[in-house]
Order: sequence, then structure tokens, then C-alpha cells
Amino acid sequence: MEKENDKRTKLSFFKRFKLSLINLEQYHIVAEETIPRSIKYLLIMFLIFACITAMVTTIQSKKTLNEVTKKLENISDFKIENDEFSIESDEKVMIENNDLIKIRLLFDNSEDIEKYMQNGSDKYDGTEIIFTKTRLIVKSDSEKTIEFGYDIITDKLSDKNINKEKIINFLQNRSELYFSIFTYVFIFIFTIYFTTGLIDVFCLALLGYIVSRMVKLPLKFFAVFSMAVSSMTLPIILNLVYLIARIFTGFEMSKFQLMYTLVSYIYIISAILILRSNIIKTNFKIEEKIKKKIENKDDANNETDANESN
Repeated sequence: MEKENDKRTKLSFFKRFKLSLINLEQYHIVAEETIPRSIKYLLIMFLIFACITAMVTTIQSKKTLNEVTKKLENISDFKIENDEFSIESDEKVMIENNDLIKIRLLFDNSEDIEKYMQNGSDKYDGTEIIFTKTRLIVKSDSEKTIEFGYDIITDKLSDKNINKEKIINFLQNRSELYFSIFTYVFIFIFTIYFTTGLIDVFCLALLGYIVSRMVKLPLKFFAVFSMAVSSMTLPIILNLVYLIARIFTGFEMSKFQLMYTLVSYIYIISAILILRSNIIKTNFKIEEKIKKKIENKDDANNETDANESN
């Protein structure tokens, strides 16, 4: 079995990437690769995908944090002391930013928590963090509301007293924060997308296997699986471009997932039909050569018989 696997094609990542993207007629070469090598190709694709996405997110986070820091500098002084919040303002103060994620910070000296728990603030389609005197309230666009005391934050800090100056200093010296953002986003994106990518590949391989049987092309499942992995190349690139555009501009496409799926389906079905067409053409050429050889032999025999009769 190992000797049989050794005879199969072994493409480098870049050669397979190019072939998978623009050479559908050569997918028969991809079909000769083993399943482990195909999964390795998919793994590298999503590692690159996650790395670029994490870098872009970190860059945009830097811009967002800079803007939030400037807005914090311009509001009244505030502090958390003895597990209570206070701000030097008679009115509630609000900071809003929609660059990377929709988030709104609301600072209020009030002890009236119920007005925020019962939609007291205007409806916001992002994440809203509300600082009241005794409780911190987090409201998401999914209408989930969480509230907890400030001791949850201060118990984890050596300095129990927090104020505006300390928070601004933390945000201005944030190399470790950027590293944490990059690491978290990288792990999250890679885990989610690689897992769903594998599921998509198995679905594509199953579809490809059924189509190959329908067109009477006797492909083994490992061959269809390898072709399915390669057919994911363009959709992964399109998904990366879409994510980058979404992070930088907030652009959203409601039917993108449908397009993502259709592209991979078109690739795998087209590759199978092209392979079948090439096999038919090859068989036709072979048959033509055999016919010519037979005809030449018959002509030669006829000439020999004619010479002998003379």
C-alpha cells in the first residue's frame, strides 16, 4: 500500500495552488494526490487565510483604539473606586464607534439599573456597555443583557482603583494588547473556518462522487476528495477578500455564502465533466489509431495476396 501511495503525484503547495485556480483541465493531476496531502494543502490555505485576517483585524483595531482613546480624552474624568463608578458629569456621557465592531459606551452616575435592563436606552444594533454607579451592563444586538458588579474587574487587578488616566495610559501602551488580538483572532478564525472547510469538502466530494457515477466516470473517492479540496481554492480567496472589505469598510453581502458555495460546486462539476470529455477524446484517438493500423495491415495483406497471385 505504501509503494502505491509513493507512486502518486506529489505537488508543491504553489504548483497546486496555481493549478487549482486556473487549470481546471488538469484536475486529473490533482486527483492522483492522497487524501493526507490534500488535507495538508487545505490546512496551509486556511493558515494563510487566518494569518491575513488576523493581521487586518489587528491593523483596524489599532485605528479603532486610537479613536476611542481620543474620545476618552475629551470626556469628563471618571473612576471606579470601592467597586463603584462615578463620572464628573451631571448628564450621561456616550462614546460610539462603528469602525471594526459596532460598540457604544455609556457612562451614567445613576443607580437606576432597571431603566437599562428594560430597554430604557434607545435601541442599538451593536454592543452597548453601560457604566452605572454600582453595576456594569452589557447589551448585545441579539438582545441579550448581562449585568455584574465592578468587583469582577477589580478582583483581577493589583490596583483596585481605576480612573480615566490609567485607562488612557493602558490604551496608549498596547503592544501586548495587539499581540493578544492577533492571537485570539488567528485561533478563532482558523478553528472555525478550517472545521467548516473540511465539512464543505466532504459535501463537495460526495456531490462529485455522485456526479462522476452519473456520467459513468469511475473515479475513486480519494480522487474526488482531492479535486474537491482544489475546487475550494477560489472560494477561499473570495472569502478572504470579502472579510478584508468587511473589516475595513463595513461592506456586507447578504447572499455571499450562497455564491461561495456555488463557485466550489461549479468548479468540482466542471472538472469532472472536463475529465470525462478528455477521456472520451483520448479513447476516440486510440480507436482511430487502431482502425488505421488495421486498415494498413489489410492493405498490406491485400497487396501481398495480389503479388502472390501474379
